Amino acid sequence: MNFKDVAEKVRSGLPDARIIPSGEACSLHLTVVSAQFEGLNTLRRQQRVLATLQSDLATGHLHAVTLKTFTDQEWASMALSSDILMDSTLGE
Repeated sequence: MNFKDVAEKVRSGLPDARIIPSGEACSLHLTVVSAQFEGLNTLRRQQRVLATLQSDLATGHLHAVTLKTFTDQEWASMALSSDILMDSTLGE
């Protein structure tokens, strides 16, 4: 699977998501930023993302996915403190 396909699948369940991919096609590292994570703990956030990729994980199209999830506010705070690029087009 390529990054674009993964991003489309994640956005099918989290339409506002900003996705920053890294890693290899079958073993991805995704940073996902979404307002829909507000009020959710880390486990619930990851479950929301993994639900969009469930069929690809089950069939082996994706072998492993490592997730980091942030709300918009968390991402902005982290970016301000570490000069991370906050381009909403990343991962598209």
